[in-house]
Amino acid sequence: MGSNTRMVRTSRLAADPEIAAVVLRLMMAMNDIGVANDALQEWDQTKDRKKKGRQNGGKLYFGRMQMAHVHEGLLIVDDISKSATLKVAVDRCKPQTRKSFDEVAKFLKSPDFKILVRIRNNASFHYDRKLAVRALQQIATKFPYDVSPVSLGHETLDWYFELGDKVVDRMVVRDIFKVDEKVGMRAAIDAVLSRLHVMAAAFSDFAGYFIRHYAK
Repeated sequence: MGSNTRMVRTSRLAADPEIAAVVLRLMMAMNDIGVANDALQEWDQTKDRKKKGRQNGGKLYFGRMQMAHVHEGLLIVDDISKSATLKVAVDRCKPQTRKSFDEVAKFLKSPDFKILVRIRNNASFHYDRKLAVRALQQIATKFPYDVSPVSLGHETLDWYFELGDKVVDRMVVRDIFKVDEKVGMRAAIDAVLSRLHVMAAAFSDFAGYFIRHYAK
């Protein structure tokens, strides 16, 4: 199915700074989420030999990026929830847009939102020192003879330090998401990436149609 496109007049949106601040930030979040999701699908379905060798790390990286951007988008929803004026702006939208907003606003009070915060702060835009060392020590204890390649090369994907992926995998899957050790890492990563799908879809639905309602 093709895209449905229309033009937005910049000066018209700029006339209402409060609405513009929400619409623009939602645009930024949706653009970033879209790119991260596309890349995630590419790594999930890749036939490229080099990517295949780094598939788990690639999928989890773009999954982490997607979740981090969703977290930033949810902060915009939180801003709306705290503003009577912006709540009225949501109420002017169609019923499905309002329903999606309510679903996302409810998520802000859930334990899973706290997990998103940890993903964003400790494993996406920052590299947490304590979690990294703890994950390393856990790997060393569980697999005392574990070794990992350190590779340099001529192309970007040739530069690969597998132990870094192992540590991030453990940080996200075992520490942040608390997935049991009995579950294989590949299955655990897939579960992590799909766990927040329903909420992310609701956010995208709200953001897209809210933008369309006010960007004219």
